[in-house]
Amino acid sequence: MIEEIAKEFPEVSRLNRNAYTMDASGQTCFAIDEKLSKYFCDYGHHTLAGAKIFGGQVDRLRPLIEYH
Repeated sequence: MIEEIAKEFPEVSRLNRNAYTMDASGQTCFAIDEKLSKYFCDYGHHTLAGAKIFGGQVDRLRPLIEYH
């Protein structure tokens, strides 16, 4: 469905969540911190701690996102 939306609305930028929730190898998912606080409350929704961590990751990726 995302690909269909991208075709219909090419001006909308997409960001692959794996780019900031996993390491470069794709073998490690950042799901908890050193105190074992969870970053996800289910299969894909962030906890408050996760939103803070991943929000910072997305901000670092911002220069790599191509805006139209």
